[in-house]
Amino acid sequence: RAQGFALLHAILRSEVAGQDVTAALATSLRRTGTALEFDTVRDLKEKMCCVGGVPLPASFSPGDVDYELPDGSMVHLAPQWRTGAPELLFTGLDEQLGLPSLVHKSITACDNDLKPDLYGNVVLAGGSTMLAGFPDRMKLELGRLVPDGTSYSVVPDPQGSGERGYNSQRKHAAWIGGSMFASLETFKQVRITKQEWEDYDESVVHRKCF
Repeated sequence: RAQGFALLHAILRSEVAGQDVTAALATSLRRTGTALEFDTVRDLKEKMCCVGGVPLPASFSPGDVDYELPDGSMVHLAPQWRTGAPELLFTGLDEQLGLPSLVHKSITACDNDLKPDLYGNVVLAGGSTMLAGFPDRMKLELGRLVPDGTSYSVVPDPQGSGERGYNSQRKHAAWIGGSMFASLETFKQVRITKQEWEDYDESVVHRKCF
């Protein structure tokens, strides 16, 4: 967004998300003879997986770990399983770009006078960004893509201390932002009623929101 307006031509989307990381981890476990429910693998991912290629927080245990299943049995996880599945977010899948390349491509599509502000305000949000090491890896990969001499930043800053509040809330940032927007008086101008949806179907979104 620029000055409150969405830059529609620069909005890009990745089809690779947290469920793909969970599915990749489930596949790796099945190859070792361990078949688990999807929700169990998701919990395992959120607690035990991390992003490779960067130093991890001191509070996160690297190397081999054991995960206790609901029935009390243990699953052993080697380091390559813990980092292999999240790698999809950075390398992409099939024809999909990885997230750093997607961010760079989006900013490149914008006017030159907007690029410094956009590179300087890359904000991470969503459950997958909560994986240990994610902000550090994002900053590292983005640094390889930005033009020489260009200043850039990632929020939350992996080495900073000024974003601790956001750091703990970013898993639900989209929902929090949506609730704040819905509380504004101006929300009445773009909200879609049940009757409008029944009359115009999804085309009402383009009538009222763009």
